Amino acid sequence: MQNIVVVGASLAGISAAHTLRGLGFDAKLTIVGQETHAPYRRDLLSKQFLRKNMPAEQLTFQRYSEIDADWFLGHSATGLDMARQCVHLSNGYEIPYDGLVVATGARARRWPQPLDNSGPIHYLRALDDALRLQDALSRSSRVTVIGGGFIGNEVAAACRIKGLDVTIVDSRPLPLENELGDRAADTCVDLAACDGVNLRLGTEIRAISTTETGATVLLADNSVVESDIAVLDIGTVPNTEWLGEAALQRSDRILCDESGAVRQAPPGYVAAGDAAFWKSDASPELADQGRWISPERQGRIAARTLLGASHKHEHSFVGPDEFMRSDHYGYPIHSIGITDSREAQFELAEGVDGCRGFAGSFWCDGDTVGAVAIGNWPAFRGLVNKVRSGGDWLVSS
Repeated sequence: MQNIVVVGASLAGISAAHTLRGLGFDAKLTIVGQETHAPYRRDLLSKQFLRKNMPAEQLTFQRYSEIDADWFLGHSATGLDMARQCVHLSNGYEIPYDGLVVATGARARRWPQPLDNSGPIHYLRALDDALRLQDALSRSSRVTVIGGGFIGNEVAAACRIKGLDVTIVDSRPLPLENELGDRAADTCVDLAACDGVNLRLGTEIRAISTTETGATVLLADNSVVESDIAVLDIGTVPNTEWLGEAALQRSDRILCDESGAVRQAPPGYVAAGDAAFWKSDASPELADQGRWISPERQGRIAARTLLGASHKHEHSFVGPDEFMRSDHYGYPIHSIGITDSREAQFELAEGVDGCRGFAGSFWCDGDTVGAVAIGNWPAFRGLVNKVRSGGDWLVSS
């Protein structure tokens, strides 16, 4: 290969670019990023950035500027011509390639109904979203968070640190049950309540109305929640429209094998991150292997696949960077592997329990396939080793 294009200056994309150069690829490398900002860590937007007013420049990926590449920041990909092997950009450019990495990620899902005034409505996926939200919080006293997922709770926690009144609205009684299992999800609800968050869970939203000065949420029981602003955490939409029908084999994401290679596409096409759907022939019962592999490692694996390099040290189930961390109301939350009660059985770690401090593991067919902990890092660290030794069945080598 003499001309590789990485579309998406995301964590997965930057990781792929670093790996390509690290493996000795010394030909032409082009990186396309939709945002004008230098590549940055999105995971900190709802954490340190909002909580501690972290300067935006501290979000920037370390060493990204060391990547020898042609950079096209502030220009989005608008089309892919697989026959001519070129990527179309929003500025009218056409960038040729003989190897392509798709790492365009996902954007925040928007509220489906039209609103009279979008001013009080906020989302949090990109740095510009965070800057706008940060400014709005400085002028607000009441905040409604719609969606009690990780981002929703992290935003709520940041608001409580700032002394704001916060209400979380979610149609699910335990919003994080699918991500952490019912035991940990129930504890997360307790943490929010103990921190003074008003919770309206298990209730559908009938309508949202807005004015220049605030937002009103009408619930199914005809009660209303009024606030200065509303932050919506209602899911994401993969950024794959620019591909058209090219190589799309599963809904709106790119279907790949466990090495990141795009299925139903010739060699030279890989995808990583939220735009990709990784699935292994060895474990067809698992819906999406990418759920348990960090975007950074997905980028490394995809880059090695593109160059035909060995995956010997990459294709173990989970590496040292594979656990998820969140912070809810002063309590760290860690999880690794499969932590969905619908897919595995939960077992509390011996001698570790309590409303605000516990750890447990998830079992499936005799294997330890996941672990979760709230406020108990030592116990979690011990469970991680069991997951790593028992979870090699997930990703084949």
